[in-house]
Amino acid sequence: MTSFRVTLAAVCAVFFGLSAVVGAASAQPSDAAQDLCSKEGLMRLVPQLRNADGNFQVPDPTKDLAAFLAAQQGLSNAIDMILAQAHATGDPYAVAAGRNAPLTFGAHWRAAEIGIQTDGRTIGFADADFAAYGGRSFLEGLRPIERSDGVFYAIEAGGGYPALVYPMPTVLPCVNRLYLAADNTVGSWPPPTYALGPEAGGEAFLIVNICQDLGTGTTLSGGETVLGPDAMLILAFQWADTDDMAPYRTDADAHQH
Repeated sequence: MTSFRVTLAAVCAVFFGLSAVVGAASAQPSDAAQDLCSKEGLMRLVPQLRNADGNFQVPDPTKDLAAFLAAQQGLSNAIDMILAQAHATGDPYAVAAGRNAPLTFGAHWRAAEIGIQTDGRTIGFADADFAAYGGRSFLEGLRPIERSDGVFYAIEAGGGYPALVYPMPTVLPCVNRLYLAADNTVGSWPPPTYALGPEAGGEAFLIVNICQDLGTGTTLSGGETVLGPDAMLILAFQWADTDDMAPYRTDADAHQH
């Protein structure tokens, strides 16, 4: 009888152990890649993107910095890992022969961000109180550049074009890498910076980015603009200012890079 009980206990241990392994394996990398294509999926992938009402919301860094960082860094790292898994198992010949169409981008955006800057002598904040939430993004006015066939975008503001944006498709149809060049701050978006949309060629609904500025423009008395020393680092989300995101609009002053 003792031997039977020991054997039965061992069988049960193996069964429940296998059940745990199977349960853990049920969330496949392909599932995670698909979760990047919708707000509902992102809430499964990054729990901090689900608010108390069960709706998609970027955490407000002015109220909960830890949740904002967990979402911003967690999503960035998750996208990095999902891309790495796709690269490891993909066929480079197929990738080269059939690229995904780039995402498209609307003109209206909102931002959540934290940032810090220095002129080499003092430390300050990119926003008045270190963080900002829900204000108009500096991407407001983003439009495709004529004759570029949607390859390049420009931010149109104040009668000029202060920055250029290039969305580069990846092996994941819902994910683009984003590159930015600013005319007056030597600003750029270093990796990891990604845009997410519903499908290849679809309209982007979320950007998770890092921004670095390496100078600041100063206008001289003669009207000439020169760059002075200034360094800035910003961690941010930008989201498309659509009707479903209207509850998160504010009058906050997001940094205009």
